[in-house]
Amino acid sequence: MKSRFSCLFALALWILARNASAQDPDMVLMDQLRTAMDHNPRYRADRERNDERHPTCKQDLKALMKSADGNARSWTVVGRCSLERHDFGTAEIAFRKAAAIEPSSERYSLLGLVLVEESKLDDVPGMLRQGARLNPEDDQLFRAWGSYYRAKGDLEHAARYYKKAIDVLYPGGLGLFETDDDMATLGDLYRAMGDHRDSIDAYKEACFGDICPDSNTILNYGRELILVGRADDARALVTWVPSGQEQAAKQLRTELNSMQRPRSGQ
Repeated sequence: MKSRFSCLFALALWILARNASAQDPDMVLMDQLRTAMDHNPRYRADRERNDERHPTCKQDLKALMKSADGNARSWTVVGRCSLERHDFGTAEIAFRKAAAIEPSSERYSLLGLVLVEESKLDDVPGMLRQGARLNPEDDQLFRAWGSYYRAKGDLEHAARYYKKAIDVLYPGGLGLFETDDDMATLGDLYRAMGDHRDSIDAYKEACFGDICPDSNTILNYGRELILVGRADDARALVTWVPSGQEQAAKQLRTELNSMQRPRSGQ
């Protein structure tokens, strides 16, 4: 398990802030949290990296595209938001522009991810090698290689590269502001290879506190637990589920209940 010290630290700050002033506790809370995190290099870097990687996307990207001109960062935001919306054509255009203006391993890697989504697999290795010349240890580069090998059906290499991405991005565990689904993807890969122990370990990390990031993960994690005889752990997953995952939880409960019914003829 990765360290969750950052979450405990944030909780401690919250308690201190609440006790610091009975007059305006909410304002004190926000001020103290902001000050503490801005002065802590680890938390500040986590926040800035997460803002860069998970931008707030506006409904209409056309205005940003018109004003982007020679700004590589703006084109990267357009590309990320288009990728999130599965508008791969626009994403490819945006990442190509960003990489041409200000080449970086991350931008070539993001372009590689889009090319995988567009099934342009022959173009991917060359693009990623350009990125590797700029930064061979970039986590996004490893993620893109993982996506490429997964699309090619080479799950062993895919898992290896996703694991490298995780190790590079989170050397000390998930940061306070970090959000990522690499662990769930790694769990899916191990599951597809029949590696139940490693898939369960990966899903457990993705579902910290038995709260999974999405419906597929809760369902796949639960099924892996059932498969190795850990039905009670699978039941714990559906004790409480976030909004939007109710259908997956219902399906998992159905599968758990079917295990308890005697087979016909017995």
